[in-house]
Parts: sequence; structure tokens; C-alpha cells
Amino acid sequence: MRGREHGRRQEGVLLPLRGRGAVVAVGDPFSPEAALVRGRRVPVLAVLGRHLLEGEWWRGDEGEALVLRLLLEGGAVVTAIAPLEVEDG
Repeated sequence: MRGREHGRRQEGVLLPLRGRGAVVAVGDPFSPEAALVRGRRVPVLAVLGRHLLEGEWWRGDEGEALVLRLLLEGGAVVTAIAPLEVEDG
């Protein structure tokens, strides 16, 4: 995705989430050890990008999650979700 803001070119990343099966990150949400892809555990070689999804508190959805771009063993690049646990205290 490319856009222009005040005459400068901006680069962005589109995360393909709709219409695809969910891939779930396993382990530490900021540095997962593996991803569950179609029920199969695949080791993660690198985290290519992170994006925080914040819940909509005004609708009662306060959950947060990380959306991760992961490089998996075998060369596949996938988008994974890593829910963030919030502890009340």
C-alpha cells in the first residue's frame, strides 16, 4: 500500500486477515517460538512485523492482541494473531 502525505511517499503494510484461516502464535506473544497453521505446529524463524490491535472499550470489548508477520521454517510468511492477557490487579 502506498500513499502520499504532504508530498512524501509512505510505505505501509497490508495484513491479510479476512478470508483466511486463523494462524495462532505459540509462546511469548512478542517473540513466538511456533505458529499453529491448520492444526500443525511450525517453528518461527523470525518476526517480520508487529501491530497492536486494541479492543473497543466503549463496546465492552477490552481485549488486545498482537498481529504478527512471521517467517516460518520452510519459508512461508504468515499473519498470526497473539492474544494479550490482561491481568486485573
